[in-house]
Amino acid sequence: MDSFGSQQKRWPYQVLFILLTELCERFAFYGFSGSLVYFFPRFGISSVLSTELYDLFSTIVYITPVLGAYIADTYWGRYKTIVVFCAVYIFGLMLTTAGAYPVLPVNGSDGSEETANETDGQRAWETVNLAMVVVGLFCCVTLGAGGIKSNVVVLGADQFEIPAQINEQASFFNFFYWAINIGATGAYLFLTNVALHGLPGLGIPESFGFFVSFLIPTCAFCLAVILFTVGKDLGPGYTLRPPEGSAVVDFLATLRTAVWRGRGRYLLVGAPLSCVAFLIVVASFFTTSYELHASFAIAGLGLIFVSLGLILLGGSDTSWLTHWHEGAHALAPSAAEVDAADVVRILPLAACIVVFWVIYQQMSSNFQLQGCQMDLHVGSSFKLSPATLNVFDSLVIMLLIPIVDRAVYPLLQRVGLGLGMLTKIGIGFGFAMLSVIVAGIVEIARRNAPLLEGVDGQSSCPAIGDDPPLQMSALSIWWQVPQFMLVGLGEIFAAITCYELFYAEVPPHMRSVCQSINLLCTAFGSLAAAGFNSVCAGWLPNNLNDPSAHLDYVFFLLGGVMALNIVLFAFLASRFTPRDDVGVLQEVRLSSAPLGCAAGPLCTLEGGVRLSRNSHAGSHRASRLSRLSENEHLDALLSSRELILPVEDTPIATKPTRS
Repeated sequence: MDSFGSQQKRWPYQVLFILLTELCERFAFYGFSGSLVYFFPRFGISSVLSTELYDLFSTIVYITPVLGAYIADTYWGRYKTIVVFCAVYIFGLMLTTAGAYPVLPVNGSDGSEETANETDGQRAWETVNLAMVVVGLFCCVTLGAGGIKSNVVVLGADQFEIPAQINEQASFFNFFYWAINIGATGAYLFLTNVALHGLPGLGIPESFGFFVSFLIPTCAFCLAVILFTVGKDLGPGYTLRPPEGSAVVDFLATLRTAVWRGRGRYLLVGAPLSCVAFLIVVASFFTTSYELHASFAIAGLGLIFVSLGLILLGGSDTSWLTHWHEGAHALAPSAAEVDAADVVRILPLAACIVVFWVIYQQMSSNFQLQGCQMDLHVGSSFKLSPATLNVFDSLVIMLLIPIVDRAVYPLLQRVGLGLGMLTKIGIGFGFAMLSVIVAGIVEIARRNAPLLEGVDGQSSCPAIGDDPPLQMSALSIWWQVPQFMLVGLGEIFAAITCYELFYAEVPPHMRSVCQSINLLCTAFGSLAAAGFNSVCAGWLPNNLNDPSAHLDYVFFLLGGVMALNIVLFAFLASRFTPRDDVGVLQEVRLSSAPLGCAAGPLCTLEGGVRLSRNSHAGSHRASRLSRLSENEHLDALLSSRELILPVEDTPIATKPTRS
């Protein structure tokens, strides 16, 4: 295999093409999504509906990776799946870019351009443009991004020879994470400002800003995909593994036969109910009557939390999967049932994680609406795009992850205050709650500050339809920095640890199932954020200086929901039994002792595995291991490195929070 670097650290050349593809894909994704809240109003769409559409876009983006992983695992393999989905992605970027081409003159924020007289032909073209944007974004970009998201990091990891290159593979994951954040930072710093201002120095006016800001990442991503395909034929090419079937399908097949029993019925009702909630929330976006809009939104948001509650109940006791055989003709549960139970027991924690992602979504929706009407001046004339402040979230993550991981956690461990995974997630929830509380305080200060006067006091964010330009307050947008940084701290403790939770708490072959659940948590969070804004639409008029506006209420309400969520999470965490594969390994004996659990707190199973009779999770693992031969016990435990090391020392494959 062609490689670069020293003898101690060899990287396959093909990894560079994979990293470049990921960087450009994230540059394109955030270049488009980072400005959507300002882009939709150019079609006369209200600020509330703009945030709802952005949240809907994010919801679909985090659902489609499950489809991409399934296709790669079952039919096409990772390389072909990535190439096909890249083609769909590029088509969507091109459609959206074409839809951003200005057909009608756009009213400048300085009020100097006259309102255009719309002809029937011009109105028709504007409708065509909007149709291209909707199809491009919601059908093609979401599908393409999902197919890439679930496969490109795995393809990169497959290029390394394990175990010989285990350290180099870990280094790859770090570089992959940096590629994500470099792409996002470039998009927020450069493209979001181009979208609102154009490039006057290059003769590109403000009215062409969105078109150019979409065209640049589209071209960059096209070039990256070309280089990605070239990498397949360069030297030995990519290391490609054939599809081996999807663990998600096997997991669902096991549940399908079991959900009719006991608490499994809660899942049987909760999962379809979440789909109904999705449709009701989306329907609420497009109802013109405020009363009907509010009714649909409240019903949809309520069903989201009801479905999450049912899923929580279904996962709080997994005996319907593992102990239903008890009786006169008792049989040990099958391996598939035991593995499914290991996954289902995490669902109550996953339900709580959804609320974190609701707050995370505020950075690209309500935080930006707030920033639009703060003082955006940088220097005497330039007005910053509010989306730029997302950079502070990325910077906090990139700068503090090494410090927290290499200094804070080890220090706490040495003084006897080591943090478990669930404790870290709880701390992350606390930072997320603080972020919206701070945002609410900033909003009160913004409303109490005097308004800037004249043309210079008009926001760079576009007005909606025939509304007058938005007026900025005298409070500087830099006061928003703490709330973005607090979300970043929340991601370090909660979002990253979620990858670890969904990785370490299930058997190795079920990790793809859990990562799908992790992505669906993010999708649920985006959907709930959209429903939340729909419910609070009366507090969110197009102009936040309007007397009816109360964005601060929205933030404080979110903080209250998170406070309740923290209490529930603490209760669930106190009842959660972590896996202890290290303990299982230490109890392996080479003697084939007969099964006997007549006395004492420990049971000795076939193969010499001894586990606590009082440990529910232990009984799951014992049942699975008891069906293995003596040598298979050792093979199962020694074949994967992460089962041998303690959880804190286990290398976690992916830690990108902007993903």
